[in-house]
Formats: sequence, C-alpha cells, structure tokens
Amino acid sequence: MTYVICGLIAIILIVIMAVNSKPSATIQKPNRPTRPLLTDAEREAVRQADDAFDWNTHNAIINGTYTGPLPEHVVGEYWTDLYPDIYHTKIAGINFRKGIKKLAGTYFDVHIEADLKNRHDKNAIKIIHA
Repeated sequence: MTYVICGLIAIILIVIMAVNSKPSATIQKPNRPTRPLLTDAEREAVRQADDAFDWNTHNAIINGTYTGPLPEHVVGEYWTDLYPDIYHTKIAGINFRKGIKKLAGTYFDVHIEADLKNRHDKNAIKIIHA
C-alpha cells in the first residue's frame, strides 16, 4: 500500500513538472526604433542642457530630434558652449540681504547694472533678480 501511494505521488509530481515546463505564452513587445549611442558632442550638449535646466533640449538630444548646433571640441582645450549667454559666477555681498541665502546653489536669471550710488564700493554692480 505504501508503495502505491508513493508511486501515485511520484506520477503526480512528474505530471506537474511536465505541465510547468511547457513554454508559456510570450508577451509581444512593441517594436521601438533603437537609437545609436550618443556622440561625444551630444553627451556634452546634454551636460550643458542639464546645467541650464533646459529639459526640452535635453530630451530632444536623447530622443534624436534635436536640430540645433552641437558644441564643438577644441583640440586639447574645451567644448564650445551650447548656451553662450549663460554665465556662472559666485556673488559676493549676499550676507547683507535677507532671504537671499535660500537661493544659494540655484540658477536664476538676473539683470546686472552699475551701482553708481553705492557708498561702500565705487565699482559695485547691482544684481536685480527678475
């Protein structure tokens, strides 16, 4: 009797394993066009777009739909700028204005003009946040 029960269990296990080993229905993936790897100029353009928080240009370069100029590499030196009008700098004197410290490390557009009325520094410039 024990042999019969063990034999039945063995047959059931073999049938279960045979059923599970059959290939299941495969999921059809949509055909998406493959894009080649980014060139060095495209990678540099993506880096500059990220620095400028220009997500439209970033996505267009990644998707292969960007039609604008790409940075050029000057041999042995640097890459040309995708955004020649953006200037990164540190601002001195922010300790004298309330609320300005919370802007530290952020990017924002400013207007710069000579501050001729500054009694502490005759070469001072006025930075006006838009």
